[in-house]
Amino acid sequence: CIGVPATGRSREIRTVPGVFSNIVPLRVQLTTTDTVSELIKKTAVKVRQGYRHTRYPLSRIVSDRRRVGLSQPFNVIVNYETFTYDLDFLHAKGRIHSLNPGPASDLTLMISDWQGEGSVEIRLDYNSDLYAKQEVKNHLSRFIHFLNRLPEKLKNLKDVI
Repeated sequence: CIGVPATGRSREIRTVPGVFSNIVPLRVQLTTTDTVSELIKKTAVKVRQGYRHTRYPLSRIVSDRRRVGLSQPFNVIVNYETFTYDLDFLHAKGRIHSLNPGPASDLTLMISDWQGEGSVEIRLDYNSDLYAKQEVKNHLSRFIHFLNRLPEKLKNLKDVI
């Protein structure tokens, strides 16, 4: 089970300025015979189902689980952000900088799509009490290897969409 950031806004507060976010669990059952296409389909269904529960706060999920003797709902958080560089405030130009989201309770995979530059940044933040630096580098290397091989596995992408 991984955590996926989602908006924490209800209809009542959609017009209120500020950051209202939550992390919802995403649990996808995989088998050793699943293809990449099947993985994408299963994940898309689970994401849609998970977004129905975005107003159930993570803090409450954690406390509810602790009450019945369970651990954290997930170890890995995956966050995809997309940015454009076209920040123009009248005659003042701006530039976006992605900051550290805070301490990681376990692993946090950050994928930042810098559309203005055409580049993608992949970062893996981790809890140093749980992981050695080399172990995290190995995880990140395997993930990047997976991403590099993904296009050949998705030759029939129209079947997925």
